[in-house]
Amino acid sequence: MTQRTPETYNRYLKLLNDHEKQIQNYCVSHSDNRFEACTLMQEVLENVWHGFDTLDADSTARQVNRWLQRVMYTTFVSHLRHWRRPVDTVPLEEAESLAAGDDDNVELIQALLMHLSPDERQMVEQHLQGYTHAEIAERNRLTRMAVAQRIHRIIQKLKKLYQKYYE
Repeated sequence: MTQRTPETYNRYLKLLNDHEKQIQNYCVSHSDNRFEACTLMQEVLENVWHGFDTLDADSTARQVNRWLQRVMYTTFVSHLRHWRRPVDTVPLEEAESLAAGDDDNVELIQALLMHLSPDERQMVEQHLQGYTHAEIAERNRLTRMAVAQRIHRIIQKLKKLYQKYYE
């Protein structure tokens, strides 16, 4: 690692200032609670600092954004491994097949959906109507990845609600 100069430190602070919301949104969207989001954010900031020497001072905004995305992603994967959280998912197709089932299943799904926010219900409705993540993203002014993450989180939320109230 090269010696850090005041210029390097100022570039680091500028990068953080320019991308603060992006980093915060990433950490919050990849965490289950506020504590975990703060922990992940600290890890990201530390890894940005440690890897800052690999970022060329003349990098374009797009190159900086890609570099930052890689740092955040690798930090998140490392964070998952450290906490050893199992990723427990239910394929969306199973949820869709339940919706096509008998009246009891329809009532159960309607009851679970009432626990979602209006935005979450709208996103689920669009997905079940067959819209792609890209189409949902365009309609809701989000990125395709944000839609995929939100749908994943909605499924996790519905699964927890089901386990809490109906098992």
